[in-house]
Amino acid sequence: MKYGKGVHLLDIRYTTKSPESRWSAPLASFVPKVSPAELQCILDKKSKLCAEYRKKCVEAWLVIVMNRFDPSSFSLIPQRIEDHPFAHDFESAFLFHYNRSDEQKPPILLRKAANLATVSKTVSENTDTVVKNSGV
Repeated sequence: MKYGKGVHLLDIRYTTKSPESRWSAPLASFVPKVSPAELQCILDKKSKLCAEYRKKCVEAWLVIVMNRFDPSSFSLIPQRIEDHPFAHDFESAFLFHYNRSDEQKPPILLRKAANLATVSKTVSENTDTVVKNSGV
């Protein structure tokens, strides 16, 4: 059977247990890409709490979890995220993109910039736009 252009998956199942018609089109929506500015916005928000965290521990690490199965965090992660320098106050920060167990990849280290003030200023110009558009 030939599918039309753009059809990725078609799954048809028949059951006599339910009188309802059930069908879905998985991944049939716009898939956004997460941007460095969006991640920087999260890092800025969490970095404000670092002093409080360090009252209870010696090192503070941050893991940002993106669950592939939640519509609110479903997005593609561009390769440039791994090379992008981020400003944050954590000893380490990671982006964990939760996926199926058979496809799970290790977390991405959010590389800390050498000069935090420069990166923070540069990214904050883009972050204002992201915050306005995303409601964060």
